[in-house]
Amino acid sequence: MKFRKTQIFFLLISLFMLSCDGVKNNKDDKAGFEKSLIEGVDINAKLAARSNLLEDMSQLVPLQNIADALSLEVSQLKKVPNRAANSNTCFFKWEDPSFPNTGIMMQVKTNPYPSDLPNWAMVTMNRLRANGENGLVEDNYRYKELPGMATEGLYNADIGKYYWRFSDEVILFLAFNTMHEQDEQIKIANNLGAQMIKNYLDI
Repeated sequence: MKFRKTQIFFLLISLFMLSCDGVKNNKDDKAGFEKSLIEGVDINAKLAARSNLLEDMSQLVPLQNIADALSLEVSQLKKVPNRAANSNTCFFKWEDPSFPNTGIMMQVKTNPYPSDLPNWAMVTMNRLRANGENGLVEDNYRYKELPGMATEGLYNADIGKYYWRFSDEVILFLAFNTMHEQDEQIKIANNLGAQMIKNYLDI
């Protein structure tokens, strides 16, 4: 219990740590994300209606739709699902001789500390917003706001990561390890992200 409380303490402390040194801003300021995807949607009611918040991410978006978004054939995609206590993940991989380990990842996360940190989802997003994320090339990548698709959203196309929070219950995550140019990646993320959200919330 002491170890868990220590973890939570440092997670909360990280919200107040904001360093501007070495921060790289995502350069795309005009990303065409859907602005009113959840307009009029009662997110809490939609979440309460679900029998299981940990959706099977290998089935959330039809494989044909994923292939179409990526300009691939269904036969080229290989699904690699992974389940954990508070997350379900699926990797969608394909062969690209010029780029190893090519693929995208879809994930749903729920609160691992429901008793000690009931606002875990908001804390997680605030930490990403405040601190960014270290990368292999730059010291730090700053996340940009991604409005209209969830309670709140963040993304950075430089590292191919997109987060959507729903109330304090769930975070949906989409990640790219591909050779797409940023404009094309954002277009695909908008397409697949919208499908993930619509299918997850049943809207």
